[in-house]
Amino acid sequence: MLMEAKDSKTVRLNLQNLPGGPESFELAAKFCYGLNVEINLTNVAKLRCTSHFLEMTEEFADKNLEFRTETFLKETVLPNIMNSITVLQHCEGLLPVSEDTNLVGRIITAIANNACKEQLTCGLSKLESNYHLKPVSQPESENWWGKSLTMLSLEFFQRVLTSVKTKGLKQDMIANILMNYAHNSLQGLFLRDPQLAKGNFSDLESQKKTQNDS
Repeated sequence: MLMEAKDSKTVRLNLQNLPGGPESFELAAKFCYGLNVEINLTNVAKLRCTSHFLEMTEEFADKNLEFRTETFLKETVLPNIMNSITVLQHCEGLLPVSEDTNLVGRIITAIANNACKEQLTCGLSKLESNYHLKPVSQPESENWWGKSLTMLSLEFFQRVLTSVKTKGLKQDMIANILMNYAHNSLQGLFLRDPQLAKGNFSDLESQKKTQNDS
């Protein structure tokens, strides 16, 4: 990572492979100098990967950057489905380090576990309401977290879907998630290429006309 310049008194840092680039290094440097570095959903994946890359572990300093990011992940990210999905999206730009640290795998597993826990809790609430003949309040959307999966790339989406299926998420919920992802993907495709949408509508009109004529 260190490179000597032609002037022997000058040392340059090669940050080419640093996860998150110069911005990550700046945050890590501030942390080293004792400046306040706020860890949040936007930067926690970046800082966790940076701490791994720069070996900012407990071996070299107490409560180092790795410890701080792990604490945030365990307390704020992994227990919450929405937070997990948000951080997982940021992991996409940090490959392969986000995979090497098992950050991606841990988040996907957490999403699947929490989704199935939520499913079980919802089922128990329905049973209790039926027993007492009382209506149970329903969330605005039963698969609200599933809608957030549209922010993920296809590869990460497939991995999450495989994980929730393995953990036992109901088929109707999985179908809703799939349809929602497909719908949003098509919308994005049409926005990028309006001519494609016009072409599809023209094809539909032609098919209808042919059917009517026959």
